[in-house]
Amino acid sequence: MKRIALLLPLLATHHFVFGKTMNNDDKTCIALDREQNATVRIAEAEVPPAMVDKPVYLKITGRGGQYSFHASYDGLAWNTVAADVDATHLSTELAGGFTGVVLGMYVSPNE
Repeated sequence: MKRIALLLPLLATHHFVFGKTMNNDDKTCIALDREQNATVRIAEAEVPPAMVDKPVYLKITGRGGQYSFHASYDGLAWNTVAADVDATHLSTELAGGFTGVVLGMYVSPNE
């Protein structure tokens, strides 16, 4: 399954992936997955049928140890997919490794 997303990595075992993908019912959705030694789907919002082939805008906002994840189909009106998600699994204290979180683009031809 193809996935186009924003990635918040600390390590390969500790990150978020937020983007457009297919859900278990083969419907296009905007999904938020957390990786912390296993992948867990935190939230998903089905993409309206008329918007499946249209671009989607993604936005991540942070406050302290929490992030909120938003999607828009026009870049003006934003829908919150997940709010105030605990992101402490990205911390050096929990994950080990380097200090700091990077935000980047992520594309997968098949998942």
